Amino acid sequence: MAEFYKDCGISSSALSQWRNGVTTPSMASLQNIAVYLGVTLSYLVEGTKNPAPSRGEVEREEIIRLYKAAPAWVREQVKALLRAAESANTAQDDGPKE
Repeated sequence: MAEFYKDCGISSSALSQWRNGVTTPSMASLQNIAVYLGVTLSYLVEGTKNPAPSRGEVEREEIIRLYKAAPAWVREQVKALLRAAESANTAQDDGPKE
């Protein structure tokens, strides 16, 4: 179990606080656990019968989680890269027509 918590980014002190009712897991922690287990957040929290997300959905959720957790300067770099890629795709689409 220790590896599971480590992989989900959950410290032993946070786990102890949850077990003792001192605090409750954050949405970020719950999302990490859901991604690790390959289930939706609603399934983890509410027990809904939603199917597990596809691999693409899990990867998308992981990318979003990492982006949100990144420092502002990293998020700005990602935005700049995405804008550059979008511009390159637009320029390619608007290229010479035969």
